[in-house]
Parts: sequence; structure tokens; C-alpha cells
Amino acid sequence: MNFPKLLHLFCLAALCASPLRAASPPLIAIIDSGIDATHPFFDGWFLPVEDLTTPLPPPFKRPERGHWTGWDFIDADASPDDESGHGTHVAGVLLAALGTKPTDTSARLLVLRTGVVRHELFRVTEGVNAAIALKKAGVDLRIVLCAFEYERLAGDEDEFAAFEDAFTRLLDLGVIVVASAGNGGRVIARDDDSNPPFPAAFEHAGLFTATACGADGHLAARSNTGPSIVAVAVPGVAVEGPAPGGGTRVISGSSQAAAALAGRLMQGSLASTPPPDAAALRQKLAAAVKPHPSLTGSVALDGYLPPSLTTPPPPLLQESESAR
Repeated sequence: MNFPKLLHLFCLAALCASPLRAASPPLIAIIDSGIDATHPFFDGWFLPVEDLTTPLPPPFKRPERGHWTGWDFIDADASPDDESGHGTHVAGVLLAALGTKPTDTSARLLVLRTGVVRHELFRVTEGVNAAIALKKAGVDLRIVLCAFEYERLAGDEDEFAAFEDAFTRLLDLGVIVVASAGNGGRVIARDDDSNPPFPAAFEHAGLFTATACGADGHLAARSNTGPSIVAVAVPGVAVEGPAPGGGTRVISGSSQAAAALAGRLMQGSLASTPPPDAAALRQKLAAAVKPHPSLTGSVALDGYLPPSLTTPPPPLLQESESAR
């Protein structure tokens, strides 16, 4: 009997079964103002440090204990705390639309903080490049939510070129990007005259842009439209979600619509193995869309995505607070 060979095979089998070789859980990332990770709504939605088996590329650092929340590109640390409340709210809307409990899915949340109210272009680019590094390192990053809008400024050519290049490379890796159309109440198109918001106006099969409508599908008053950019409307009026400090608040806008769309697309991504690509997800989305007269010719799919029968409403955690 060849004991050295058997020992070698035993060690190889043990290595393959080791947690160091465990597959990365599917992640959905949010590039936004951060998050109140201590909010009860998010219990269980972040990856415990002991389950973080993939070596993290720079700038990420492995926390010594607790959970891996993400990265703060403003303060350069692993605690992307939310000062404005926007990121906390859209993260809650996304998870509510996902329609499951953290105990019933392997999916986890990752937050990349790149701004407070406004997002500086170079920081967003850093966030996107970090997402690319994670994907290349073997992290199963499926969807990135970008619930913000950047309108081009004179003299931003170099920064914008880096911004566009980063998003293109991320999308080319098969990561789905969900963007908000904005709340200017105007028609946007891919031309200089309409000055469309980005990343919504980038052109790629893996990019899904949402605008806001009411629960009945009627286009919200301030929602941007434009069938060459906006794929679909999603309910985003008076949406309740978590607020920093443990409570909830009600906010309206295309950010909430994009967050809900991201949750639904992640739901579709988790429904089959291997996960569907962008084309298959777009087919699933088109099949679920309900037409509405106010949306005909205004969004590419001529309708809105009604709430899923399996999606519960966001829970009332403490007292509600109206957004100002």
C-alpha cells in the first residue's frame, strides 16, 4: 500500500473541504451614503467575520470581530456609517423587496460609502473599482445598487472617463447594476441636450434603470422618464424603511424604486443555479411588468413592476418619521 500517496490524497481532500475553500455567499452591494448597521432591521444580513473565507483585496480590511459590513471611502475604514439616512433607507427597501429572512437565504449585504448627500465622482469610481476587485477575487457579487444620480459638469472629462470605464468593467464581469432615474420630472435621453443622470444613462445590457410610480402604477409627479434609458417604473411613493437610530421613515423617489427593483432582481438571481444572466433577468422582468397608460412610451417596458405576492411590506420597527 502506498502510504505517502494516500496521505497526500487525504490532505488534498481535507484542503478541498476546508472552510478556506468554501464558496462565497451571493452578495448585493449598495454604493450610497452608508448604513446604520446596528439597526434591528439589518440583523443577520451582514456576513459574520468567521464566514469570510475569501481573502479581501485592498482597500478592504478584515474586521477583527463581528460582521463584514463594507468599506467607507470617505473615512477610509471598515465602518460605513450613515450620516444622511439615505443609504439606510434604500438598504431596507431593497431587503424588503427581496422578500425573505436572512435565515432563509445565503444572500448577504455589502455597503460601500462614497458620499453623504452628494457623491464625489472620484469616490464613486473608487467604490466601483473596489467592487471589481472583489468580483475578481472570487466574491460572488451579483448586484450593485446605485441609488444616486450624477449630472455631468464642465471640466469633468478625465474624472468622468474613469467613472465610465469603471462601470463598464464592472458590468462586463457580469455584475448587474441597478440605477435610479432621478426626480427632476423630465424626459432624459443619451444626448448632451437633456444632460441625463449617470450611471442611469450608461448603455449596457447589464444596467437596469428604474423610475418611481405609485402603488397603482401611475407615474409619480417628479419622476424622470425616457424609454431609451429607463427600463421600468417601480412603486416608490411614500415608502417606509429603516432610519438611523432604530426607527423608520417614509420617503418617496426613484432611489426607493431602484432599491425595490434591485431586491426583486436579486430574488430572481437566487431562484436558479447557475444564476440567470442579464438577458434572462430582463426577460423575467418583462414578464412581470403590468402596463399602465401613464407609462406607455415613457419607459422601455411601458409599465410598472407590481409588488410581489411573496414580498411582505417593510415592518414597522418603531415610530415612523415623515421625511422632510
